[in-house]
Amino acid sequence: MHHHITITTDAGRESVYVSAFKGILYSAFSEVVVTEINTNIATRSIQEAAFYLQNTYNYFPKETLHIIDVDSSFVLHKRLLYTKYDNHHFIALDNGVLSLVLPNIQTQVFEVEMGELDNQSRYQKFAFAAQHILNGTKSPETFKPVVRYKTFMQQLPSIMGNRITAQVLAIDKYGNCITNLHLDELQRHVKGRKVMVRLPFGEVIEGLKESYYDVADGDFVCIKNSMGLLEIAIHNANASQLLGLQNRSPIIFEFE
Repeated sequence: MHHHITITTDAGRESVYVSAFKGILYSAFSEVVVTEINTNIATRSIQEAAFYLQNTYNYFPKETLHIIDVDSSFVLHKRLLYTKYDNHHFIALDNGVLSLVLPNIQTQVFEVEMGELDNQSRYQKFAFAAQHILNGTKSPETFKPVVRYKTFMQQLPSIMGNRITAQVLAIDKYGNCITNLHLDELQRHVKGRKVMVRLPFGEVIEGLKESYYDVADGDFVCIKNSMGLLEIAIHNANASQLLGLQNRSPIIFEFE
């Protein structure tokens, strides 16, 4: 049977660990396609990992297994968790990332008992769980229901008076900074008024544009991306580096 597995990790695309992990997964299944959703997640940023997976998993075939290997220290987080939602499978350590990938969604969560694999690498442990999940050999002894596990509240934009404070959720490879504010939500509050975008170090962007090409080279711009989220960019330059923006940096949208 042909299986699909995705990997989201902060190990780094050129890291030996990603190649080794994929090799372990290919060795565990006779027919499998392993896809990297993002292997350059910022170190230990479960928020960024959740953002990428939350916005991509539903484009994969049903019964795909999604492995979230971010902030994956068995010393710190100890338990490997599994859940299923909308006919997609998810495994990650007990570090809160599952609650961000599937916010406000109630699913049964299981702890995967490792048995004799306790001293093996985390990649061997992920592969062990993957085999049982995709081969349909989960047992009550290996997959035990849990009630308490680590969760986080989803970070939503805050609204006060004539301003909305958003934050940077992710930074793409071009340095464009994706915020957690949807254009539709902004428009519900703006109602046709002029928008000023205030950045952490004093820079101001006047209004929104349709694309990067609506401004000159080197100019700041705020646009709606393909997911409907507002992002901060610089035409033909790296906005994250030049504007000092990082994950969780505040972005203020003011309207008169």
